[in-house]
Amino acid sequence: MASPYAILDVPPTADAEVLRAAYRSKIKAAHPDQGGSLEEFVLIKEAYEEAMHTLASPDHEPADVTYHPPRGHVGYTVSYLDHAVVRREGWAVDDPENFARAEALDLPVSEFGAFAVEHRESVLEAAERHGFSWPYSCRGGACANCAILVVEGAVEMSVNTVLTTRMRERGIRLSCIGEPVTEHLAVIFDIGSLPGLADLRLPAQQVNPAE
Repeated sequence: MASPYAILDVPPTADAEVLRAAYRSKIKAAHPDQGGSLEEFVLIKEAYEEAMHTLASPDHEPADVTYHPPRGHVGYTVSYLDHAVVRREGWAVDDPENFARAEALDLPVSEFGAFAVEHRESVLEAAERHGFSWPYSCRGGACANCAILVVEGAVEMSVNTVLTTRMRERGIRLSCIGEPVTEHLAVIFDIGSLPGLADLRLPAQQVNPAE
């Protein structure tokens, strides 16, 4: 089997920046929605994760510690709010009272509500399983189409090639590779219009919430 460096077409001495650049380039081309194959997509994603895991560079920021749920744990709950509502109502996106305000409005389930997430299921996968069409494109953490703002709770991402430290500190995560590590989450979705995210987007595969 080829080494992760050969799959990514980088030398074994590649640092974190080189690995991220190679991954972003290859994962976009390999995505099935962009004309690639699922097998190649998975191979590239796994190669990147392995290379980053073994990287000894001081610039490397390791992925979040894997969460092991307690025995009997059955899942997680995500409360969600469409960023379109926040803009329409003139609310500040990082105001912790937004969800309480949304409760008082007669909003459709496409804009406000809650759903369950299973263990090791991404937030995006759970949203789709419940019938919602949240924005996404690459499904591999190489773009920001699926970005969400975590208002309450915590989300673990297996990789990160696009979000800056400032974005992560603000609570922005990628729903396609983001898995809950707290029993309850409150997230604002479809936040692509927030500063800095527009340049990290690909042609969208889903753009509107399901009705």
